[in-house]
Amino acid sequence: MQLKEPYLKYVFSGLKYIEGRLGTSEWKKGIAVGRLIRFNLVGNIDTFVECKVVGLERFGTFREMLMVRGMEELTSTITPLSSPSLSDPWMDGHYS
Repeated sequence: MQLKEPYLKYVFSGLKYIEGRLGTSEWKKGIAVGRLIRFNLVGNIDTFVECKVVGLERFGTFREMLMVRGMEELTSTITPLSSPSLSDPWMDGHYS
C-alpha cells in the first residue's frame, strides 16, 4: 500500500490510525484483523511503516463510511509546523 507525505508520517506518529479504501477485490484480499499491512512512501519502497489491523469495518458506500466515521476521523486535520520531507529523522530507517 502506498501513501503520500505527510500521511505516511501521520501513520508512523499515530496521528492517523484509520485507513479507508474502496472495497476493490485487491484491497479486500487478505485483509483481516491481526494481519500486518505495510505502507510505503509513494515512489520509495524503502521508506515504510508496518501496521497491525486491529479492526475492520465494511460500508456499502463511501458516503456511508463518511457518515458513520466522520470526516475528522478519516482525514488528518493536523497542520504541521513545517512541511514534512525525506530529511525528517523519522525517515531514517524502517519501522514496524
